[in-house]
Amino acid sequence: MGLSARNTRVVAVAVVVVIGVAAAGFRVYQDRAADLVSPGAAGTNRFVASSQPETSYVVEGLDVCLDRPGDVTITDVSFVTNQGGARVTAWGVRPQLATRGADPSQPSTLGRRGGFERRDVTRTCGAPTDSSELALEVRKSAPGLGRGLDLRITYDTGLFTRELEVEMDVVLCGPETGSTSVSRACADIESAEAG
Repeated sequence: MGLSARNTRVVAVAVVVVIGVAAAGFRVYQDRAADLVSPGAAGTNRFVASSQPETSYVVEGLDVCLDRPGDVTITDVSFVTNQGGARVTAWGVRPQLATRGADPSQPSTLGRRGGFERRDVTRTCGAPTDSSELALEVRKSAPGLGRGLDLRITYDTGLFTRELEVEMDVVLCGPETGSTSVSRACADIESAEAG
């Protein structure tokens, strides 16, 4: 025996209510997951003064932390746009920001630098030891200027995959093909930074 029109309407309304409650609950649950943030990173500039093509350099000192207690895992880091084949070839996290004494103009890898083996961030912003440090291993494929503009950090909350875009400018300067002097574009950037 089939359902009456009235019973069909009651079932339909009940299904809509259950779906609405489930969607609202999912949004609340999603909003409770910690988000990755990078305090004070907007407009960060990093220079490698004389880089060579297909040579690794390490750029340190990007603060990252969580907006609430939790744990996220960074799964990918890349430049939003690039010039001269600039790219992120590796990344790693260490528990707290260290003294930034390393010279990014010397070829290096994260493996040689040490301490950046982690991928997870558990520190909450504003805690006594609030930040973790994200370091990048970068390369360029062409002579002359290599430039990575803005950083896209993909991370996993355990439930969702999210992205954080950080305003950042990584400049890999170096001589043009057949030249020993730094490219004109790099010289212009360095002059503007000094002024």
